[in-house]
Amino acid sequence: MLFNSFVFIGSFVLAAFVYAVLRAKASRAVSQGFLLLLSFGFYSYAAYRQLPLLIGSILFNWYVGRQAGSSTLAEKVRRRWVIGGLTANLVFLSLFKYLNLFLGTLGPVLHTRAVLPDWGLPLGVSFFTITQVMYLVDCYQGEISPNSLFDHATFVSFFPYLVSGPITSAKTMVQQFRDKAHQAPGAQEVAQGLALFTMGLAKKTIFADSLVRIADNGFSAPLTSSALEIWLSILAYWMQIYFDFSGYSDMAVGAALMLGLRIPFNFDAPYKSKSIIEFWQRWHISLSNFIAAYLYTPIVRMFKGRATVAKAAVASILAMTICGLWHGPAWTYVAWGLCHGIALSVNQYSRKKLKLRVPPALGWVITMTFILFAGVLFRASSLTNAAQVLHGLIPRGSWSEATFLTFSFASPEVLSYVIPSALAFVLALFGPTSQEIAAELRPTLRTSLAYASLAFVALVFMNSIVAKSFVYFGF
Repeated sequence: MLFNSFVFIGSFVLAAFVYAVLRAKASRAVSQGFLLLLSFGFYSYAAYRQLPLLIGSILFNWYVGRQAGSSTLAEKVRRRWVIGGLTANLVFLSLFKYLNLFLGTLGPVLHTRAVLPDWGLPLGVSFFTITQVMYLVDCYQGEISPNSLFDHATFVSFFPYLVSGPITSAKTMVQQFRDKAHQAPGAQEVAQGLALFTMGLAKKTIFADSLVRIADNGFSAPLTSSALEIWLSILAYWMQIYFDFSGYSDMAVGAALMLGLRIPFNFDAPYKSKSIIEFWQRWHISLSNFIAAYLYTPIVRMFKGRATVAKAAVASILAMTICGLWHGPAWTYVAWGLCHGIALSVNQYSRKKLKLRVPPALGWVITMTFILFAGVLFRASSLTNAAQVLHGLIPRGSWSEATFLTFSFASPEVLSYVIPSALAFVLALFGPTSQEIAAELRPTLRTSLAYASLAFVALVFMNSIVAKSFVYFGF
């Protein structure tokens, strides 16, 4: 179910009220059971045929986690369980996401066309598989005790982050189910959650969906678009994906907070970053933390001897290439991840070996230029499409007027997408983050009217177009 839909918003308001009453009046089993059924219900509304896959993943990983974290089994046995569990999760993900990419790549070499039917990508499979991987590793390493089946099912399926994150660990969530039983969410939590949800909805409906029209133009027809159109398209996509994904993340954090539960923030003004290392500390933070702890660090430890810049560089390239592949079964994502891995390696080398100190302004220009051009690979439908878009950035003759800018300033188009698109750049580059605004929130008549007005405008934008799926729903 889309967060940016009237069905979800109406259902959530009612469900949050019922959950608050149950938290205050009923036992933990009843309130948490309601939360579990609610999560399954929201998932089923969007993808009821895929619910058995989610439940199967939960049951399998719960059982493996009990074995991997058992205090009565020998280390060797526990290790076999965790390796088997991790392998099974990767096979599960690969069957749905990567098998046809693999077969399609081998086809020309083997002179075959062995392509399986499109089974469809289970909703949220990339995210809940990562959640399960983290859980198994944490159980094996003794970071957490194995969950009860009740806690594990509630943790994995929690609807705010189930489909597109933020990626959340059992360490973060399960204890909250226990500690916050028998108490309704506080008024400040609800107010901050509502503010975050409203800001996230505005990011999506007012800004991200307005930028789509400009962003899609150059990528869909790069051979016939002018250089100006393509430049504007990649700039618009640069902003679209930020407002789309950070908007979703704000709504997820806000929805959880209105239920009295805290999940991690996912963005911290990434377009203010002055290096690629800083960018990944601010962009998709929960994924960055997963990469650092569960990919990069184990790869570094595989090398014998002391850590070196060269080993760190290899680990960065491998980890980010895997990160790119995780995003989707396309070579464009692999190339995007590889580029980011190389950029991180260069950044590490310049800092640690060359002791290079880049002026902040120059660092920002270099970083954002790289992000902009690497983003072409992330958005393009194929490597050929990416090459066409990049080639189209070079003016053919003279700069021609962009066809989607041939509007009258008296036209409704100015209000519908041009002004929001321009404002998006200002907010992303100079504005405060959503969490900074929410942290300073003091519920007053003035702030209530301000958020009510923002919600009204967001709902008007949402009602004026067909609700667009969030970009990361496809991953």
